[in-house]
Order: sequence, then structure tokens, then C-alpha cells
Amino acid sequence: MIIKYMESRKQKKFNIIDAMLIIIIAAAIGVLVYVLMGNNLINSSQNVTILYKIEVPIIKNSMLPDIRKLQAGNEILDSVRNQSIGNIYDVEIDEAYFNLENSATGVVERVIHPEHSKVTLTVQVRCEKSDIKKYYINGKNIMTGTKIDFRTPYFIYSGYCIYLEEVES
Repeated sequence: MIIKYMESRKQKKFNIIDAMLIIIIAAAIGVLVYVLMGNNLINSSQNVTILYKIEVPIIKNSMLPDIRKLQAGNEILDSVRNQSIGNIYDVEIDEAYFNLENSATGVVERVIHPEHSKVTLTVQVRCEKSDIKKYYINGKNIMTGTKIDFRTPYFIYSGYCIYLEEVES
């Protein structure tokens, strides 16, 4: 009886279930290696210094006294993850504008927003740069257009990255 069972087992051919089982095991091993090793397997990275600008297009003028307290060197944090995203390099305060349709002509005009300003923070940070020209600050990808929720020593706000440049450190 056992000999017949062994002979029938030896004659069994490779089938689709065996192939799918091998593919699933290989995929599981690949996912495990990726989770343990991270992006280091795919991208080699280097540390570089960048300057990037966070623009807050409209902010109430009542916040300007707190904004004027900011000085070069103040640390700026990601308000979601509470990790450093650099140090203030420069602060610019300009007039804020918005679009308004002229009811007489039907043309949209750009006008000054009363009691509001536009704030641009220039931030300097040492970060990782991957081979494909992506920048990571403490694991967070940063590029032009990225929304940045930030915290300074004097206020919490959010804005958008409008400029990014690699500089000599």
C-alpha cells in the first residue's frame, strides 16, 4: 500500500498550483527584504544641503508680530510628525493678492487682499538625495508643490514648497 502511494507520488507532474506557490513565496521574501532594507537596496543616497521656500499665500496681518520674531537659525518642525525640517534662513513678508471679477467688465483682476499678507520662509536643511534627484528630510519627500505643515517657535501654519535648490554646505 505504501509502495503504491510512493509510486503514484513520483509520477505526479509539476502543475499550476506549484508554480503559484513558488511565486507567492518569492513575492513574500521580496516584500520582507524591502521592508527590512528599505529604499537602500534600490537607491543609493547622499547627504546634501538644500534651500527651499515655503510660501503661505494669505495670512492675517494679526499674525505678523509673531512672524517678525523669527530669526535666521530658528528651527522649523513638521507639525504632523514633529521632526525637524530645517532652520530658518530668511523671512519675506509681502502684500497678499486675490482674484476678483470686475462686475462691470467681467474681467478677473488681481487685487490686494486687505488685512492680509503673504509670507515666504526660506529654510536650509541637510537632507538625503537619491540617485533620481529626490530629496528626503527625515524620510519625508520634499519637492516643489509639496504641502508642508510646519511649526515655528511662535506659530503653527501650513504652506507650499515653491522653490528648491541644492547648495554647497
